Amino acid sequence: PHAAVSRTLMETLPIAVCIVDQQGTVVSMNSEAVRLMGWTETACQGQSLHDRLHCLVDSDAGPDSPCPITSVLRTERPVWSSHAIIHTRNGAPLPVEFKCVPFSEEDRKGAIFTFRSLEHQLQLEQDVRRLATIPEESPNAIVEIDSEGVLLYANPVMIEMLATFGYSSSGTPAVLPDSIHAIAAKALDTGERQANLEVQAGTRWYSWTFCPNQASRLVRGYGMDITGMKAAQEAMNRTAEDL
Repeated sequence: PHAAVSRTLMETLPIAVCIVDQQGTVVSMNSEAVRLMGWTETACQGQSLHDRLHCLVDSDAGPDSPCPITSVLRTERPVWSSHAIIHTRNGAPLPVEFKCVPFSEEDRKGAIFTFRSLEHQLQLEQDVRRLATIPEESPNAIVEIDSEGVLLYANPVMIEMLATFGYSSSGTPAVLPDSIHAIAAKALDTGERQANLEVQAGTRWYSWTFCPNQASRLVRGYGMDITGMKAAQEAMNRTAEDL
């Protein structure tokens, strides 16, 4: 009954679990370990886990560092790493977080090796970093404003505009609409973007669109320089008047 309970517990865990004996050979492993490693439990039983993983290497350790499983079996002290690499059955490297702890039960000794894949997490982090560069590289002004109309973020283009045009007497950036507080409040209250809001700053004209993010209670604004467009429109109007 005790073995059955232990096996059931292993299968309910959302992480991969491998149990090895004192020689480092696989005694048992759960289905999550099978899924991540690509090896069946039968194919691994009696085999060196160190060899099945093709020598787990801690990314922060040198090439001569011992396998953590070997280290735990030798020192009987737990080992943990937030980022390491294992090799799956097809030879592909898999980034993981792992923990290896020793165990002693009656006349049996060994170690329990648990790990979880970081592949999805690292992909998300990469996507976040990639998306974070978009506002910095944009040729147009991008801002984030809170529900009170306070400027919280300005990308490099907007920072240049602030340096050039400064602030109005009300303390609002001169390139933003004077009623930015009311615009932000309306966008957040209605959930609808506020578009085609034109502002003149010096000799330049800008068209703004403000998009609400109600979850964070922030409004993101996108400003486009339309000075050339306005000049062309005025020229057309003058031509039409002369006809």
